[in-house]
Amino acid sequence: MAQMTAEGARLRVALDRIVSELREPSPRPERAVPPQSIDDVRQWRDDLATVGELRFVELAALLRDRPQPSKAAIDADTEAAKERTGSPADRAPVWARALLDSLIAGQRLISHLQASMAADFAALAAGYPGLREHLATEIALALGCSEGSADRQLDAAEELVRRLPATQVAHYRGRLTAWKVTAIRSETNDVSDEVATQVEADVLPDAPRQTVPELRQAIRRAILLRDPEGAELRHRSAVRRRRVRTWGLPDGMAALKVTSSAPDISAIKECLSALARNAKTPGDSRVSDEREVDALVDLCTDILDSGVYHGRDLPLAQRNRPHVRITMPLDALLGSDSPCELTGYGPITADQARKIAGDGELRRMVCDPLSGTLLDYGRTTYRPPKALADHVIARDVVCSHPGCRRPAEHCELDHTVPYPEGPTSDENLAAACKHHHRAKDGGGHTTERFGDGTRCWTTPLGITVFTPAPRLWHPPRPTVPEPPAAESPAPEPPSAGSPGAASPPAQAPLTESPPNLDDGSPPF
Repeated sequence: MAQMTAEGARLRVALDRIVSELREPSPRPERAVPPQSIDDVRQWRDDLATVGELRFVELAALLRDRPQPSKAAIDADTEAAKERTGSPADRAPVWARALLDSLIAGQRLISHLQASMAADFAALAAGYPGLREHLATEIALALGCSEGSADRQLDAAEELVRRLPATQVAHYRGRLTAWKVTAIRSETNDVSDEVATQVEADVLPDAPRQTVPELRQAIRRAILLRDPEGAELRHRSAVRRRRVRTWGLPDGMAALKVTSSAPDISAIKECLSALARNAKTPGDSRVSDEREVDALVDLCTDILDSGVYHGRDLPLAQRNRPHVRITMPLDALLGSDSPCELTGYGPITADQARKIAGDGELRRMVCDPLSGTLLDYGRTTYRPPKALADHVIARDVVCSHPGCRRPAEHCELDHTVPYPEGPTSDENLAAACKHHHRAKDGGGHTTERFGDGTRCWTTPLGITVFTPAPRLWHPPRPTVPEPPAAESPAPEPPSAGSPGAASPPAQAPLTESPPNLDDGSPPF
């Protein structure tokens, strides 16, 4: 108990410090502010209780100006609460109840703002001057999210406004959280508009008091009551949406998600479990989960190594067999700890890269020692004449559009300046996935390449993003020796405009970092 009390005290000190740092300075002239008391907190709770359902500006102001009593006042009220009588609400410490009230009010406010954003998404989709297909690209660049995330938000907003207006209104009023709105939308995705309206009316009265799992169960029961004959048709529709998703995780790891019918997933799991049991040998320290993953990896790498599946050759990507590509500096290959790169994922350790390279084909890539950009691409084996395509694919690594991480070998090679006005050269070629290739050629987006490899993409609404040339190698930062102690004060530098004053170096254009989304463009 003493340890828990000490931990609580340390947490309270940390929270008090954070709160004091986050509080905005008062716009009024500085004056002595008396310590706020528990009575101030009681008054704040009373004021909060009188805020109407749609008075969100007032709600936000109250949350911002919530009183912050001293630690001594909080402790005194906590002790006094032990002597109080009445209902649990009457006996509860006032400050603890105020914090709970803040959470409830904050959730209402957040739900209102999310619903307002959904309405804006739907309105923008209706009035976008460019092609609807590329609106997600525009939003992703503006908000710094992945195109997949922007596209899902657009679809959800349009569906709410069109099919589930009562759910959208409840969300706007702060009655439903975004998770519950998502549950209603996703569970009714495959039913007709008429059934969706009926189910919405059935579940909305109880939805604010239910948990998300309870709400999902209620929706499924309502759907079975309203449309029992459509169950098989909905299953067939769901089967057509089966897919495989991957995304990156920390520490050189990644995740794979397979969505398919329940019998298919059961068969995959049974197969992997059997292979894992078969792989168990004396002295094997791997647990069952590890052996199942290793069995799946072995199945896939064996197919990639052979290039054949069920007697048929695997299809080529840019005239190359499917493969895993890593980039590692020579010193890492020889045993150093220099970071390496796995295409489509990002940095991995040198030890991981050496394990992959042990069974691979090595190709020489000469990089600029300062910028890390690709200068020359060579090989140790002879291939058909496609050196230019290989050079561009190796140089760009992924699609050249900001934030897109589709591997270059799965992209098209786009002429920045359309042919024949622009040449077919490494300076005028760039990897572009089919979606972003269409965005440039007919979708209203423009792109420009500068001499240092920097690219500028501009959307139909004028969002402009600069991205530097991809770096295959990240040069180590030079160690700057400490300057010797000066024996006399250094001379003053010449002032701006005086003889001998040097102009500052030109600044490279600012670059938006691509978002790290678990829901981004494939493969991660």
